[in-house]
Amino acid sequence: MFRIILNKRQMSISVKSIKTGVFSFLIVLFLMPIGHALMVLNEKLIPEHKFIGALIIGFTGLLLFFIGIRKNKKTTYSNNSRFNRRDSYLDWLG
Repeated sequence: MFRIILNKRQMSISVKSIKTGVFSFLIVLFLMPIGHALMVLNEKLIPEHKFIGALIIGFTGLLLFFIGIRKNKKTTYSNNSRFNRRDSYLDWLG
């Protein structure tokens, strides 16, 4: 177990959370070039409609994002009302 002292309080970081962070970083590291290649193909294959293609790609990503949120059964708040779920999405997005 690792210990970090922050504002005179101790927080513990488990090995599982470190593994999850490293795994998430690697997923983004390896999938980001695929997204960039998709945008380059969008520009080269349909140059006259590249903005419509970019919107379709963006909305597809947004749809996959919300499907992933809905499949996650873990809630961050104790009250599972609609307001708190929406608020937790906004907190996660920053």
